[in-house]
Amino acid sequence: MHGRLGKYLEPAEGKISVNIVDMARYGLKTELVSGLRQVSQTKKKVQKKVYAIQQDGSQISVDMTINPIMEHSSITGLIMVTFEDAPLETLTKTAKSTPLPTTAEEIEKLQQQLDFTKESLQINIEELETSNEELKSINEELQSTNEELQSTNEELETSKEELQSLNEEAVTVNAEMQSRIDELQSANDDMKNLFDSTQIATLFLDTNFCIRRFTPKVKELINLEASDIGRPVTHFSSSLQNPNLIGLASEVLKTLDKHESEICDDKGRCFYTRILPYRTTNNIIDGIIITFEDITVRKKTEQALINNEKRYKRMIDFSPVPMWEYDFSKADLTLHALRDQGVTDLGEYLNKHPQELEELLKKVQVSHINNASMVLFKADSKEKLALSIQKLLTRRSVQSFITQLLAIWNRKDKISFDCHCEDQQGNPLTLNLEWVAPSDEGQLNYGNVIVALAARLR
Repeated sequence: MHGRLGKYLEPAEGKISVNIVDMARYGLKTELVSGLRQVSQTKKKVQKKVYAIQQDGSQISVDMTINPIMEHSSITGLIMVTFEDAPLETLTKTAKSTPLPTTAEEIEKLQQQLDFTKESLQINIEELETSNEELKSINEELQSTNEELQSTNEELETSKEELQSLNEEAVTVNAEMQSRIDELQSANDDMKNLFDSTQIATLFLDTNFCIRRFTPKVKELINLEASDIGRPVTHFSSSLQNPNLIGLASEVLKTLDKHESEICDDKGRCFYTRILPYRTTNNIIDGIIITFEDITVRKKTEQALINNEKRYKRMIDFSPVPMWEYDFSKADLTLHALRDQGVTDLGEYLNKHPQELEELLKKVQVSHINNASMVLFKADSKEKLALSIQKLLTRRSVQSFITQLLAIWNRKDKISFDCHCEDQQGNPLTLNLEWVAPSDEGQLNYGNVIVALAARLR
């Protein structure tokens, strides 16, 4: 601000403001607003002659110039407004050149006020239209924003529903996973109890022969602890005698065939060792399984049975009574089949079907024969005599064979019968034979029937 501007501007009532429009006196405001708008749009100077009303009600003529400042490019958007009172002479000359009556002067003043009012109204209308257009534009923008917000809200609702659905699926999957975890925990508990309770030492190795898992029984053979899982099995000492487990395991990995053998330890125990490839559920070879089954008791029992069998055969061989051992097990199965087919009288059936008798004869074998029988039948070889003794006994007396079959049919354990036969030189023999079937736990064993000479008849 420069100069005395009290004639043209005065502070507005209320909150202090330095806005020139708010401070303009009555009569200047409309022209000032119009000029400022025109300068802002055209960037050109505007000059106006306006009338201002003073506080005492008098009216003054003012030359108002509104000029945009264009010289300084660094300062943009500035406008300079100047107010200059019209010369007093001009007012006098104007009054003398147009002498009007008082009523005319009043009319002129009223006309000027009317013009000011029209112009002010026009300006207000234009401002209102501009404001309306701006409000319309803002309303459209707000409407567009509202639609975007509504669309965003719908998307958020959709996202919320999807998230809710995903959350429900996650809850379902979590429940299934928890169920699987419980099943896995139960399976692990079962495996632990199985490993702890089994008496078979089992060792699980990976493809590099590192320890994957083992049962507690393995500790009796190999010095292992729970912390040794993942270490190569070759790092540990063993009580087994010459096991060569790695070599055997390598061969199993190459051929994918199981290996079975018997290995003893330094305590005299015997183990049945089985090496198998470790297969996953997808049938992928992922290591080796080695089991050690303690068969010490079984081996001792087998050896005792072998020794007993040797003594038994030795006793039979050196017995002065001729005797031999029959195996009627296959014939017994055939007789069972005939009974299931409805045969009630075996003797009558065999008489009607002699070919069936021939088939039964082929199914009977002599498993053992003693030295006294060799003398009786004048044979030079036990093997040859074992192959032909059934024919020697049935060549002249088929009825003796039928008698033995009837004993099995009737589930007898002992019979005596006479047999007319001949030795290997063709000499006739008449024998009284004792036929005995041993009993195993209440069941007759027709696989080891003993036939002994009771008397030699003339």
